[in-house]
Order: sequence, then structure tokens, then C-alpha cells
Amino acid sequence: MFYCQALNNDNDFEAAALRLSKTPIIAETYYIIGGTQPKEGLVITRNRDGPADLWPLDPLRSEWFHVETNYDHWTTPPPSDDRRTPAIKALNATGQANINTDSLYKVLSVKPVMNSYVLQCFVFFISNVMIAIIILHHNYFHVG
Repeated sequence: MFYCQALNNDNDFEAAALRLSKTPIIAETYYIIGGTQPKEGLVITRNRDGPADLWPLDPLRSEWFHVETNYDHWTTPPPSDDRRTPAIKALNATGQANINTDSLYKVLSVKPVMNSYVLQCFVFFISNVMIAIIILHHNYFHVG
């Protein structure tokens, strides 16, 4: 689990982004990472050998979030599994100033964002030296 190595060993956003982008993996995946600075937000769409796409946040364009489900952001999700649109609607309704562990849990719990096919979701909030972790597993919720 090299993402744990990134959390434990990489000293800054760039180092973690590089590790998550370049380390060979066995299956395609998405990594959504954020740092403590305004431009430190990135969705990494991974192939086995490297990044298929890097989608950074652009605060100059008023982007304060990206939503990534199981479909590449540059494609339209199928109508039968569009979790992106409800997640965007819930985030906009919540507002950037109101994001915290409780409000993000509520966004991630909105149907159909959370459904019986969602196996797990990990969210790490980094604030000073505290890390709050939200783990969603079907209808299971834990903050620690």
C-alpha cells in the first residue's frame, strides 16, 4: 500500500502526488489528494504503469472541489449510475465554508452517491497535526 508510504514519508503535496502518479500498480484506480495550500488539490487517474490523467484544482477559476466516481471525469457517466451529479449538487448546497467531517459524510451518504455497490471510501482531513478519517463501507460509518 504505497499510498500509506506517501502519507507517512512524503513531506509535501508534490512528493505525494509524484509517488501516487508514478509508482506501478496492479489495477487502474483514482487517487484524490489535497494539501494545505490553495493549489494543492489533484485527481490522479491511474493506469497500471502511470497516470492516464492529472486533474488539478484551479482556485483561480473558483474550483474548490472535483468529484470523481468510477467514471473518468472527461466522460459522461451512464444514467443508471450517475453519482457525480448528485454529489456536485450536494457539495454546492453545502458550500466550501461549511465543509467538515460531518458535512462531507452527509454529502458522501446522499443516495445514489452512496449505494450498495460502494465498497469503501477513505477521506483524510489534514489540519495542523490532526487527521480525521472517514471510512464508509456500505452503510458503515466511522470517524477516528
